[in-house]
Amino acid sequence: MPFAMIRHFLRTEAAGGVVLIAAAALALLCASTPLAPFYDDLKALPVVISMGGFGLAKPLLAWVNDGLMALFFFLVGLEIKREILRGELSSVSRALLPVLAALGGMACQIASNCDPHFASNNDPLVGWREQATGGPRARSGAIA
Repeated sequence: MPFAMIRHFLRTEAAGGVVLIAAAALALLCASTPLAPFYDDLKALPVVISMGGFGLAKPLLAWVNDGLMALFFFLVGLEIKREILRGELSSVSRALLPVLAALGGMACQIASNCDPHFASNNDPLVGWREQATGGPRARSGAIA
């Protein structure tokens, strides 16, 4: 019986968002209580993947930041592609507002990361390059 309820919940559209919010709330709770040292130890836990003579060792936090976030943005990119090709964003008039909102969000990030007072290396656009080029996560979404 409980497995049927869990299966039914996981098939709903909101399941991913609910799980994400619950995980974020749990992480905030752990980081803000006496459990913080244990939470920090968990984030620093070494995770090793090895195959033959090749091995990759990183802390759990790095695996989450690099691997799972890249996977997340790849899936988001696939969802956006589906919506553009066959869904709600398949016409230009319906896609215009979300596209402009995304461009505005990128522009705000770029503007907030540019140093108008010139950084110590005299480069006023120190934050522009990271936002303009994106990271591996954004590129994986664009590939989709």
